[in-house]
This record gives sequence, C-alpha cells and structure tokens, in this order.
Amino acid sequence: MDGRAPLSSQPGGNPRPVGGKGPNCALRYLGQALGEDQLGICEDLLSMEELPSAAIQLRGHSLELLDIGPHRACYRVEHSDPPLVIKVYAPLARLEGLRARLSTTRAAREARVLREAQQRGLPVPQAFGHARLASASPRRSALLMADLGRGSPLDQLSLTPQLAERAGAVLASAHAKGLRHEDLHLGNLFLSERGELFLLDLYKARFVAAPHRPSHRELLPLYLSLPWPEQASIRSALFGAIAAEASPPALADWLEQHLAKRLRRCKRSSGPFVVDGELHYRRDTLPAGGAAEWRERFREAQPHKLGRRGGVYRSQSGHWAKERDRRHAEALWEAAFALDLRGVCAPRALALVPTTPKRALVISEGLEHAQALDQAWATPDFDAPAASAALAQGYARLHSTGWRFRDGRGDNFMALPGGEIAFVDLDGAGAGHRPAEDLGRLFAWFQHQAPKRGDQAKCVRRFLRTYLMARKAHGRAVPRPRAFVKRILKRSERWRRRHQTADR
Repeated sequence: MDGRAPLSSQPGGNPRPVGGKGPNCALRYLGQALGEDQLGICEDLLSMEELPSAAIQLRGHSLELLDIGPHRACYRVEHSDPPLVIKVYAPLARLEGLRARLSTTRAAREARVLREAQQRGLPVPQAFGHARLASASPRRSALLMADLGRGSPLDQLSLTPQLAERAGAVLASAHAKGLRHEDLHLGNLFLSERGELFLLDLYKARFVAAPHRPSHRELLPLYLSLPWPEQASIRSALFGAIAAEASPPALADWLEQHLAKRLRRCKRSSGPFVVDGELHYRRDTLPAGGAAEWRERFREAQPHKLGRRGGVYRSQSGHWAKERDRRHAEALWEAAFALDLRGVCAPRALALVPTTPKRALVISEGLEHAQALDQAWATPDFDAPAASAALAQGYARLHSTGWRFRDGRGDNFMALPGGEIAFVDLDGAGAGHRPAEDLGRLFAWFQHQAPKRGDQAKCVRRFLRTYLMARKAHGRAVPRPRAFVKRILKRSERWRRRHQTADR
C-alpha cells in the first residue's frame, strides 16, 4: 500500500509495542489479535485525504458512520469479528508540531486510559490498540476498540429520573476509583440494547488519587446537558447520586456562553452539519440529487409571499424555502439552529442552497396541520389563554439565553395541534438583550391588530404571569416587574402612534 509497512497485530498477552523503525512505520501499538482486513481498513482510513462523511465500503466490509466532527470521525465495521469500532483523530493544526515532537496522539492517550479503566473495573469499551501512519499527511491516528452494539447516548433519549439515578451511580463509582473526566456530558454516557451503561470519549480523562471529588467546573458539561427548568427532576436525580449541587448559581451564565459556542457548529462540518463550499445542509436530509435537486424542486414553485427582501415558496414535497441575499440567508440558517438549540418550537432548517452568486434559498421543514396564529385567534373555540402561555414560554427561553425575536405579530407564529406555538418568520430573530422592546411589539399586536376576543385581557395576564415565572425558573428573573410591564406598554403605545393603527 504505497510502500508503507502493513498494520499487524500482537496476539494475546499484555499489549506491547510492535512494528519497525523508519519513516514508513505504520503500527504504534496493538494489544489484541485482529484480522488483516480489519487492520487494512484502519490503514486505508488513515491514508485518505479526507475522512468519509457517509457510509462506505472498504475491503468487503461496510463502514457505518457513527459520528463526525472537525477533528475526529467514528466508524462501525459491519460483520467484523471481533465487533470493531474505529475512531480516527485528525490533528489540531496548532498542536501538530508539538505532538510530532512528543510522539504522542490523542488515540494513544485514550487507549491508555481505557486499559487502566478496564483494570479498575469501570464500564468502558475494550481497547484493542491504536495506530498511526508516520508517512500520512496530515498526520492522523486511530483508536481501535470493541463495538458496544446498538444503543444510544443518553442525550438522545428521553431520560427518566430512574435512568438518571443509574447514570449518576456509574459516575459516582468512577469518581470513587479516581477517574477525572474533563468532557463529562450525557453524550458520553452510552446505553446499550442490553441496558448496560458505558463511559465514552476518555481522551480527556485521567486517573488521580482516589476518591476524586469533582468540582463544579469539571461537572459543567454535565450541567449543560440538562439546563432547562422542566429537566429539574432528572437533574436532581443525576446529581443527587454524585452528591453534587443540582443547580449551581452560575448555571444561567454558563448556559448562555455554551449556546453561543455551539451555535458556531452550523457554519462548519461538524456533527449533523456539512459545509461544502457555499452549500450548507444537514447530513441526514440532503436528497440524492444534492443542491441541484433542491433548486429543481423550487424552480417551478409558486410564491406564497413576496416581500422586499425576497420570496417565500412551498414545494410539492411540503418543504418551504425563503429566498434572501447571502448575508440574510446565513442569518436565517443560524437563527433556525439557535432556536433548535434552545428547544423553542420552530421549523427545522434543512439546507442553505446558493442560487446565484448573491442570492440563496433557506429550505425548511413544513409544519403539518398548522394554522397562522392571527387566523386561529379569530376562531371562537381556539384556546387563546393556553396559546398565550405557550408563546410566553418561548419568549422567556429566548430572552433568558441571550436571544430575541423582534417582529412579534400573529402571522409570524403558527398554532400547532396540542397547543404549541411555533416561531416561523425568523428574519427578526437574533442575538441581543432587549426584552421590553420585543414584548412591546407583541403587545401592540395583542391590543391593536389581533381579532378581538372576550378573553383578550385574560390572555395578556396569562402571558405576563407565565413569562415572569419562566424567566425566574431559568435563573434570569426580571428585577422590577412593574417597571418592566410599564416599559412594555410604553413601547406598545409608541408603535401604535407611529403606525396610526386604529383598534379593531
């Protein structure tokens, strides 16, 4: 294979270094017997110019993509004996020279920690070893470990307090045995089909003097896995088992910083997102024809609405698209992901597709059985107070986490079956802290534009009460509620005078 020494294995016994000297030395460390096909697959992955971002075939085996990010990718080798998962690490550019001088890799570190964790009886995958191709460019390393089978990380499951307590017991046992895990979040706790819990991603872990008592800072990623008020019972069960405080005072500040950091993922190939030149899309939603198929779907679509910024179109497949200039299209793509991160109900953005050098389409999912809020508001049997409370929950979550929604009017929301309210026109969404201004525009719609109802005053009271309580539950209580409400009403009246809107 291009003159490189083939990967080989050392059968049985304690793991020890094998392989030859020189620039083509392929093998760094392997501790278990593996077949030549499995080792060849590892070598093929290491020698690729770009890591595959989808399932591929290598040496007669199917490789299923489990996870991918800017610096690593994880693949399951189907029908392998023993069952095998290969995690490939790409170098961090700023550390590549340092890692070359120290002759160490993240894969080597994780393999070492996994072996020690197994010796201490912790539930972790079995490490078969790690390998590196010295002549590959860029320098990559691979960790070969046992496949845990089908299952899901805990961040992809609907947790119950009982399951959270079990996870907390596993973590408490790991801390008692001296494990310090610096990337401890629910995505690194794996529940197999057999109901077993495993610790993953130990390349940022190390063993210290036992027992180890984790600090709030060390538990920060775990706090940020369960940040919302409705998760309080699950958070209490998890942290009660660890004997740590369930809701530290700084949680709201940490959460806002964390969400701002995660928002940058939608602008690069990471996790569910792929950036291919000017095309952005979600990995699981790109049609077989790629961007050309998206353009074809909307080429003949009739405009649903035309405005000064661009049009809104609906395809026969039920998807929606907004045409904007590139700057506004990228802002819409970012806003959709920001609301998704916060759990605020909104259509999921699927792709950002350039149509001309200066224009682009932002394609979103359709909402089934949805009705514009101003139309639903005019229906006598519509539960307007419940809808006001749902709307208040969405605004409170945005305002508590550093985002705002400026254009609060009825046609920018959709009423869904079950009482949810979706934020659909995200041109007015963005980072910022001006809650009174946002709610002033919404109250202008309540008072002057919405169809009149007999329970209008009740809806306003329900909205304000729910909003203030939700802000407090998020750790962002409004300091002077009466003065805050006066500012909202003042903003609403200013909007009415500017637009000279007569009450209906």
